Amino acid sequence: MSARLAAAIGLMLVLNLAGSFLIKTMTRFWPGQPVVFVLLAAGVVAVSVGRIGVWLALGKRFQLSYIHPFLSLNYVLAVFLGMVAFDESLRPGRLLGALIIAISVTLLSRSPHAREHGDRGRP
Repeated sequence: MSARLAAAIGLMLVLNLAGSFLIKTMTRFWPGQPVVFVLLAAGVVAVSVGRIGVWLALGKRFQLSYIHPFLSLNYVLAVFLGMVAFDESLRPGRLLGALIIAISVTLLSRSPHAREHGDRGRP
């Protein structure tokens, strides 16, 4: 995997988690603090626009069956984000599920893939 592809996938994971974090945080400010809620909602919109841009760039260059499984890492990262940011518990089932996903994505990332036609060699 090229460094640019890894960076783009990493950016997509960060944007996905940021959106989830903002949405979860929004629930704590409604209806008591509507101004904070609206500011967080604006953040969700900005993150969503960024996600769309990164997804379009990745989707244009790589096969869906190759890049989409990487987004499953969001489940793994969300387990740990929930623990750290929202004091959620880490149960054995969640840990096992996260481990299975991480192993699956590792195996898929090693599979051969082709760039989309007309890409002209851009990563």
